[in-house]
Amino acid sequence: MRLRQRRLMLGVTQGSVARALGVSFQQIQKYETGANRISSSRLYELAMILDAPISYFYRQARVSKNTRARITDETMRLMRRPETLSLVRNYYLLDPQVRRSVASMCSSLAPQKPEATASDSTTSRTKK
Repeated sequence: MRLRQRRLMLGVTQGSVARALGVSFQQIQKYETGANRISSSRLYELAMILDAPISYFYRQARVSKNTRARITDETMRLMRRPETLSLVRNYYLLDPQVRRSVASMCSSLAPQKPEATASDSTTSRTKK
């Protein structure tokens, strides 16, 4: 999963990674889907090709319960989408001040969470 995520974040094709690694693009597909395991030496080569630290491909060994609770299946699904990766890649190409403005704009345009709306209506009922 992380191999695919990094490859898409860089905008690199499976074919170009495969050529750099000396394998077929189908082998890269198998690595990305988990059909084939990646040896540690191959993972090292992939880290060099994709300009990532080797630790990028490993899950954090110690994750607090609070962190695990915040990372939902829905969040992980969204983070794997090419659209999300493209958005993040382009976002970080922006000037930091522009990024803050874009983040603020997105926050103001996003619909409120249903939980906030439900608690607001409960509060208004209690005040009556």
